[in-house]
Amino acid sequence: MTQDVSQYLRFLKEIARPALGCTDPICAAYAAAEAAALLESKAEKIEITVSKNLFKNALDVFVPGTGAVGIPIAVASGALFGRPELKLQCLQGIKKSEVDTALAFVEQGRVTVNTKNDCGPLYCHAKLVSETQQAEVIIDGGYTRVISRKLCGEEVGADEVDNSPADTEDRVDPRQFTIAGIYEFCTTSEVEQLSFVLEARDLNKALSEEGLSHGYGLQVGRSMLDDFAPDEANVPLAIKVPMRSAAASDARMGGSTLPAMSNYGSGNQGIAATMPVVAVAEHLGVDEERLARALCLSHIGAGYIKSYYPPLSAYCGNSATCAAGAAAMVYLLGGSFEQSCYAINLVLADISGMVCDGAKASCALKVGSAASSAYKAATIAMKVDGSMCMGVIADEVEVTIRNLGALVTTGMAKTDDEIFSIMADR
Repeated sequence: MTQDVSQYLRFLKEIARPALGCTDPICAAYAAAEAAALLESKAEKIEITVSKNLFKNALDVFVPGTGAVGIPIAVASGALFGRPELKLQCLQGIKKSEVDTALAFVEQGRVTVNTKNDCGPLYCHAKLVSETQQAEVIIDGGYTRVISRKLCGEEVGADEVDNSPADTEDRVDPRQFTIAGIYEFCTTSEVEQLSFVLEARDLNKALSEEGLSHGYGLQVGRSMLDDFAPDEANVPLAIKVPMRSAAASDARMGGSTLPAMSNYGSGNQGIAATMPVVAVAEHLGVDEERLARALCLSHIGAGYIKSYYPPLSAYCGNSATCAAGAAAMVYLLGGSFEQSCYAINLVLADISGMVCDGAKASCALKVGSAASSAYKAATIAMKVDGSMCMGVIADEVEVTIRNLGALVTTGMAKTDDEIFSIMADR
């Protein structure tokens, strides 16, 4: 293997992180919590400025534990009661009485939300004003990447800026990888190095069970289960894969207080990288070693594909994520590397046109569709010896991935602007 194996492990640990609630409003909540920690007394007013992409992704999604949607309740909760040391889980354990206080803070007009044009897609500037002080925190380039802390206009705490690999220029550049290298690493490395990824199964499976048991969001997964109730054992695998995946998204988008294992900053994409693979693995009865290898292939592969376009865009990243998931399913089914590559191409040929119009309850529909496409692609790849060179799909999977990157980065830039305009007009 030409690539240093430690790079794959570092990258996996960078992109697979627990997150409570949708990462976009939680990013704003975290920025507010960091700023609040600088103040000697409670904030009286909050001004939050975010990128168009962050605004789009936070507009319609429930903030966990609050029963409310959007940036205002997220930042009020973060500023008044957030725990910045928990980063993307900063609202963990928030109480109903605290939520009531945060909601009153918002209703009193103390939160102002602005958007910024000349910034990257992951940008959030929180400005908190107390009776005697003003604190500011800027996050840029990563959901927890704090690049500035100021108190009363003076830079403070520079040595406290998040220096974990995922939040600095020192992080791994996955574009040095290849699908072949990722596959070799995941399928041949010492399993002890990989077993930590099973936490993704544990966290996202708990979310899935929560979504199947309660009426979150659009109840996409639960509605699918109703056709076979009360015994989930009767659900065919082709239905179980999207059902289990969508149910986890239902719970996450519907305000569940359970964390998800995210992928590349997205909880839904962490679910999409995990639950289809887990559903197939459980159906086949594979051991934990084989499941851990498959989950690594899905998570690292997804992060690699997505590294060729911006982290927030008009493209629904569940498509790319489930393409890697399809490769992992082929591995579980006993297929070859070539068949895994074919499965990636099949998914990207199927659902690459799916757009992202923000995080919200209907994301569960997209997660379910992407998971279904992944399973379909895996079964086709296992049965049909084939390749494809049509549309933006190339015979060589690496060329397909680069074509997708160009399509999203350049081709869909105008689409992203139009989606924001439509949503902002509301």
